[in-house]
Amino acid sequence: MGWRLHLQADPYTTKLLEKQYRGQTQLMLGHEADGTLYASGTRFADCQNAQTALAEARKVASELTAMARVLDPSASAVVSMDRVRDDTRADGFATVFSQRSIRWRTGVEPASQPPSSVGDISRLADRDPDYAAALALFGKPGEPDAVLLYKVFEFLKRSAGGSEKAFLQRSGWSKQELRTLTGSLNHPDVLGAGARHAVLPGGTPRHSWTLAQCAQRLAELIRRWPSESAT
Repeated sequence: MGWRLHLQADPYTTKLLEKQYRGQTQLMLGHEADGTLYASGTRFADCQNAQTALAEARKVASELTAMARVLDPSASAVVSMDRVRDDTRADGFATVFSQRSIRWRTGVEPASQPPSSVGDISRLADRDPDYAAALALFGKPGEPDAVLLYKVFEFLKRSAGGSEKAFLQRSGWSKQELRTLTGSLNHPDVLGAGARHAVLPGGTPRHSWTLAQCAQRLAELIRRWPSESAT
């Protein structure tokens, strides 16, 4: 069956993803005649009916959201329109449901360094469950919070080997950068009620990042992680 999974994303996010997935066969992006964004490719070959294709569409939307936010944390969510097209059917469409789009904006400028390729990221996610879990967290709808971002850090730390030393070596961060990340996410004097803890001893951290800056730095790490694993 030639399934086309209909998706919704803003123009910037769409262009960001189309550039990354150009030339891929497992997952391809295209547009219907009316401009609707769709995903297709060999990964959907096992979808035997509309129900399984719709379930896969929701997974793909989450994966594409994660990829877009790793490329640029200001990217909007990709949302499944809960509509799939089967080119072998006369009418072309399966059941239609509704799902609301939730946008995520951090206001952080995208990083200038080139990301790892989509293939590199996907291959590492296939063999490293901790990296896959960190990536999946970026696919969650809604704005990032300190708890989510700290979990991303914890998964990357375990992916690196589990120790602070291993994380620093893999990430290329300094101890100060690591302290700034964890201190910012943990401390109520930095993030207020949004911090991981309500009360912490000691004064305000000397160095801090905003929540958007924490998201940006972690996105950069996820983007570089495949190339770092090969060194």
